[in-house]
Amino acid sequence: MKPRSAKVICKLVCYHDLVGDIVGKGRRIEELAEIVEDERELDMLIALGKADMMSVNPVWGIRHDQDIAKLREDVVARFKSSD
Repeated sequence: MKPRSAKVICKLVCYHDLVGDIVGKGRRIEELAEIVEDERELDMLIALGKADMMSVNPVWGIRHDQDIAKLREDVVARFKSSD
């Protein structure tokens, strides 16, 4: 296993609930923007976050779908503005 893969796996495990907490509990978007290093990591964390939300309450995934799309858009814009 590559060291980067191990790092990403640990990141996903540790922050699996961050997306749900941002859209559902008001955690700061900056927390997510500081954690992910690229769009690939962002997409994996969003997918895992959606799965986590749906496992707790399937309605949350539907209710927050647009919020999650906006969150992704905002974080990607931060990537592009820091280039």
